[in-house]
Amino acid sequence: MLFASLVWFRSTVFLENIHPLLGGYIRLKGRKNRRPGYPIESFWIYYVKRFADFFRYSVGMIQLVSEMYGLVRTATLPEFADYEDIATKPETTETAGGLSLIQKQKRAVVA
Repeated sequence: MLFASLVWFRSTVFLENIHPLLGGYIRLKGRKNRRPGYPIESFWIYYVKRFADFFRYSVGMIQLVSEMYGLVRTATLPEFADYEDIATKPETTETAGGLSLIQKQKRAVVA
């Protein structure tokens, strides 16, 4: 479910250039729903443009899903399973020495 939400939000921002809550795979745009002052496009021109937009969006979605799936697969490889960030490791005597330097620097700044 999280992967689908990430794809959805990323696709609307990067492929449609709109807010994620305004987008959709098939957006309901009517040929006659135009701003005042703009002429209504002909039937053929409008639907050729809509098909081109839909095709471009579909190709972009395929590329985006494959890119994000590759990132997920890379992150779940066995060699990354035992990775532990230094910020989440328990404090040891080696890391405590580094923290004392930070404390000395803070005292020097205050003084």
